[in-house]
Amino acid sequence: MRRRCSLCGGKLNGNICTECGLDNSKNDDQYVTLGNSGHEESLTHTHTEAEKPYEGKTMTRENARKAKNADKNAKKAATKKAAAGNQSYSYTSSSMQQSSRPVKKKKKFGKFLAGFVIIAALAGELGGTIIHEVQNYFEDYTYDDSDSYTEDDPYSDVQEVMPDDGEVYETDLTAGIYKGGVHIPQGTYILTCNGGSGRVELIDSKNNIWTQYYFGDDYEDSQEEVSGFEVFPGCYVVVEDTMELHMMAENAQMDLTGIPNPLTESKVVSDKFTVGKDVPAGVYDVWCVEGLGIFDYVVTVRAGYESYMGMLIGNEESGFPQELKNIVLTDGTEVDLEGLKVELTPSERIESEDYGSFYNNYD
Repeated sequence: MRRRCSLCGGKLNGNICTECGLDNSKNDDQYVTLGNSGHEESLTHTHTEAEKPYEGKTMTRENARKAKNADKNAKKAATKKAAAGNQSYSYTSSSMQQSSRPVKKKKKFGKFLAGFVIIAALAGELGGTIIHEVQNYFEDYTYDDSDSYTEDDPYSDVQEVMPDDGEVYETDLTAGIYKGGVHIPQGTYILTCNGGSGRVELIDSKNNIWTQYYFGDDYEDSQEEVSGFEVFPGCYVVVEDTMELHMMAENAQMDLTGIPNPLTESKVVSDKFTVGKDVPAGVYDVWCVEGLGIFDYVVTVRAGYESYMGMLIGNEESGFPQELKNIVLTDGTEVDLEGLKVELTPSERIESEDYGSFYNNYD
């Protein structure tokens, strides 16, 4: 059976429910519910103060964001303790690894969650009767299996036709975001890893495609070769961590769109910066000069719908990618660089100067 949302039964786009917005990649034990918290805690993932969330983990993009927030809270708590009891606090992140899935937030999920909280609160007054009925509803929920989507075949809903003929094309990609038809020709690719470890993700909302593969010794379910990786115009190929991804197609459509980057000046930034105020909006290759951590930012992919885009980066001693390619920064975007100094260099090729349109197919 194809996967559905564990909360409302809605269809998933990757791990994100298209109906209620729930991230289904999380396990039930990652949440604190009203039923087990005495109505005192929210429906959200929690970390302990002592947790060092980067250490020894393969990080998803969502976990990277949460880990960073937890780390900030831990540092604040440790500072208070140090002031009170002359204690010290140190933090290391030497064993962090990354893979990712964008976090997507819908306004209507907030309304759904608020309604659910009200129901749960009433349940406390009515001896759990209502919450029992809600649980039974979702247990008995039946799905309409008329559509063709299956988890085993990420291309089962594709409406576009991939040409059989084209040119032989090969390229090597490192960490960054690449768009089909702009940076990568349309085609059916064979993927291999030239070195390092990491994850490649394919996102194409227009064709309802989301799939991911891992390469290298750092991942238990890593691949040596992946065939049938279909890149359509407008899709996104996200490469993460230290791997060098080799892509080869025999039917590549070489009619690439895009223009040369009108920006020419590089800029070194650290701590935090706001796009449009501290640096011009545009498309950049990000090079880590000092430190290691997360190039941390959120983009609006459409009205009321945001995606967390943070990616790990570090200096040459860090064991993380030192460069991120084709990072599109729109006006008003706030980037958090805690512990990092980076150089922003205009990328060679961009889709257009309408930078916000880059994300039109991301949700």
